[in-house]
Amino acid sequence: MRGQNEFYVDGHPVRCVVATGTSATGPAVTTEKGVGLGDPQSAVTAAYPDAQPIPQNGPFARPGYFATVPGGQLSFTISNGVVSRIAGGADVTSPNCSV
Repeated sequence: MRGQNEFYVDGHPVRCVVATGTSATGPAVTTEKGVGLGDPQSAVTAAYPDAQPIPQNGPFARPGYFATVPGGQLSFTISNGVVSRIAGGADVTSPNCSV
């Protein structure tokens, strides 16, 4: 739905889960450390100080951060200074999970 946050699962077996949006409506999705959709970029770097910038190569590159966490990986896409996408899984570089 346009204007709402969205949440989806990719793969069978599941490869990743992805949440997108910055709206106050729709699913409220946060990481274990409390970073959620619509949070400022600084929330990512405060909660995940070892997070690395996402390499900016390829036609679909978007600014954000990548973090390795117990049990997998997280990626955070940043749009207009806020978190607009969170992907989590064993490998967030798979086609539908990548940023």
